[in-house]
Amino acid sequence: MSEYTFTEQELQELKEIFFSEAYEILQALDQEVLSLETGQDRDSSLKNIQRHLHTLKGNSRALGFTCLNTLTHKSEGLLKAIQDSAMDVDQGMIDLLFAINDTLQIYLDGYKANAEVKLDERLLERVEGRLSTMGNGNGDEPHPASTPVSEQSGAVYDIVVTFDPRCDMKSGGANLIVERLSALGEILGVEPALEPGMIEQAARFSVRFGSPDGMAPPRELIDMPGITDSVDIRRHETGETALPKQEQKNAPVQDDAAQMLRVEAQRVDKILNLVGELVIGRSMVGQILSEIEERHKKDVLVKRLADANAFMEKTLTQLQKNVMKIRMLPISQVFRKFPRVVRDLATEKGKQINLVMEGEKTELDKSILDVIGEPMIHLVRNAVDHGIELPDERERSGKPRTGTITLRAFHDGNQIVIDIIDDGAGLDPRKLRRKAVEKGVRTQDEMDRLSDEEVLDLIFLSGFSTAEAVTDISGRGFGMDIVRTTVESLRGRIQARSRPGEGAIFTLRLPLTLAIIRAMLFWVGGRLFALPMTTIERIARVRESDIQTVGGSDVLRFRETVISLISLKDTLVIPENRGAPGQRKFVIIVSLGDKFFGFAVDRLVGQQELVIKALDDHWGMVNCTAGASILGNGKVVLILDAPALIAKEMRREAGRA
Repeated sequence: MSEYTFTEQELQELKEIFFSEAYEILQALDQEVLSLETGQDRDSSLKNIQRHLHTLKGNSRALGFTCLNTLTHKSEGLLKAIQDSAMDVDQGMIDLLFAINDTLQIYLDGYKANAEVKLDERLLERVEGRLSTMGNGNGDEPHPASTPVSEQSGAVYDIVVTFDPRCDMKSGGANLIVERLSALGEILGVEPALEPGMIEQAARFSVRFGSPDGMAPPRELIDMPGITDSVDIRRHETGETALPKQEQKNAPVQDDAAQMLRVEAQRVDKILNLVGELVIGRSMVGQILSEIEERHKKDVLVKRLADANAFMEKTLTQLQKNVMKIRMLPISQVFRKFPRVVRDLATEKGKQINLVMEGEKTELDKSILDVIGEPMIHLVRNAVDHGIELPDERERSGKPRTGTITLRAFHDGNQIVIDIIDDGAGLDPRKLRRKAVEKGVRTQDEMDRLSDEEVLDLIFLSGFSTAEAVTDISGRGFGMDIVRTTVESLRGRIQARSRPGEGAIFTLRLPLTLAIIRAMLFWVGGRLFALPMTTIERIARVRESDIQTVGGSDVLRFRETVISLISLKDTLVIPENRGAPGQRKFVIIVSLGDKFFGFAVDRLVGQQELVIKALDDHWGMVNCTAGASILGNGKVVLILDAPALIAKEMRREAGRA
């Protein structure tokens, strides 16, 4: 086999694939070590840890990541020694395995940032020390690639790799796969030869692989998104000599196994943007069709055009839904971080905590998934630090010594709901009232007028904290403010509920997607606006006489509920366009926590799907909007952010007071 040198583009693409796979492997390693710590299926956990390390070792060696390769090689030897000895895995070994995982994370972050990565010699000494006590010398195993393989000493496998039809880097991909395999065993043959001129014309290629330990190579080591379409691994039958010849053109290959295609997020985003433009185009066509129908009502061509438009609209709706589904990912990608977080913090604080996760398959948009992790980590850390009591304290209160934190996710209409629940001490409204007065956040009279539910909202104020002491985890009073700000930036809401002594519940309500929304369009003061339907509780039609002024603020009594009215004219600084006295107007009612607010509007236009476009900072209303969209008639409509409007109005009223 001739030596192949990757081009800069190929190397960059291969690195992106590697980092994506490597971070998933590290998360899987954490899960397996946690399972090992709890004593669940010791042999299976050890085998899985060794397999993950094996995969990471081969991948890192192929790309020249020496520190990663060295540590995984040493660690793999340690895992093999544990398996062979059938020894009990003590807490010291668990801590060492976690330390290995953490160091691998540091190495990986360093290589991804193109920073200098130095080998942790002290950690290697700990690994070798453990190996020494187990009678395994310094842990240096003979490299698998240097061990000759025969039918008697191991096993031989025939591997057929089918290229992705869209792959434009076959040479680099095939050579990387062979490099990965060579790190695990012996390459006995490759067909066709890995020459750029030959392999680029092939639909697939075959590798005969000698495995020293008799195990088939991990499929995930070979299956590379964007390069491979399918991988077939079969044990070589005695008597077969030659590898199957591969055709030199891209002929389809049947594979009975279910195929998963991993696509770069940027490609999906580009498709989604194009779908968004099609949605705008559909609105334009609908607008033009309405005008044509008005002028040529009896023309048969108008009816045919309307039918064609209806068909295209139906097809586009299906296309939009399916593209959105591609962007949807299970929330388990966020949830799986927390077992390790809870375990480490509980150990540090001397607490016993059981973590329960429900609804891990609940899906939401990737753009939201990428952001929501940090706020959830803060809420979980608070639950461990402030919520769950020490075991002795819980026992004195009649509770089990082990506390429980529950993460629960589920769909509710067009929203995803995430609950972070703990059965700890809870939040005491009396303590919150006292702290608020002491810190000058509110006066005593103001606190007396607030309900317990409204008092709980104080924890989201910047600088407000009930912690008696500041720790490295919490207590400064800024974390919850950041949590709320992040959630609201996603057009979501957060609500706190609690009973002293029984625990607390933090509920996050988030939209399923941020790209295309269904919104209600309306006019205020001669300007067109929109509100996402997910934020609207109901719409009421009222008269001017139904609106009363209490304490200098307009309110509306609707179905035995007093609703605070917010003047969009004042909040958005737009001219008022009052109708005749007694004229009916519409009030759009939204909720924030347990409170209701209303926006009085001049006229409703109706519901419509809108493609959200970001606004530049020079727009005057950018702080009160979630973006803008273009309608079918070419008009630009601002999409209002209800929580931001309410917050601005509250600040304005506080300033007046």
